[in-house]
Formats: sequence, C-alpha cells, structure tokens
Amino acid sequence: HNDYESCELEEEHQETVLDMISRSFADKGDLTTLAAVSYDNLKEQLDYLWGSLLTANLSIVIKNKDGNLVGACLNFDARSEDAAHCVASYCFLQEYDGLT
Repeated sequence: HNDYESCELEEEHQETVLDMISRSFADKGDLTTLAAVSYDNLKEQLDYLWGSLLTANLSIVIKNKDGNLVGACLNFDARSEDAAHCVASYCFLQEYDGLT
C-alpha cells in the first residue's frame, strides 16, 4: 500500500511549494550555499517562474496520506523566456557575489 500520492502542481500549492523549495536549496543546496544565494533570492526567482510552471503542466507535488504537501518536483520548458530571465539573474547574482 502507498502512503503518498502525486498530483499536478496547482495554483493553490504556490505558497507551500515556494517556501519548501526555496528553504531546501538555501539551506542544503551545494551550489546555492557556496554561492550564498539566499532564501529570498530563490523564492523571488521561483515566484517569477510560477505562471510558467503551471502553464507547462510538467510539475507535480507529493502529498502524504493526510493530504499534506511533503514534496514537489518542478519542471518547465528550459527554452522559455522566463527560464532565460532566471538563468541571467542567477549569473548576475554569482558575478555580484564575486564568484565568477
């Protein structure tokens, strides 16, 4: 029997997913920790991408048996304009922090 269920990413998941992913990468991501990319930077970028993530319909959330979100897998079209903006912003942050 399965204690988890995968569901399509929906608008109602935004606050929880953005917090979950931003906190995880800011606290534990090797590259983001090394580059000193903050929770706020990550959340801002994810917020910018949110509409594209929903439109692409390639992302999922994982719910436990109580219906609480416990995970997410975010996927989008890497060729989209929104993705290009975020890559450019991330490169700027790295350069600004003196890492390039």
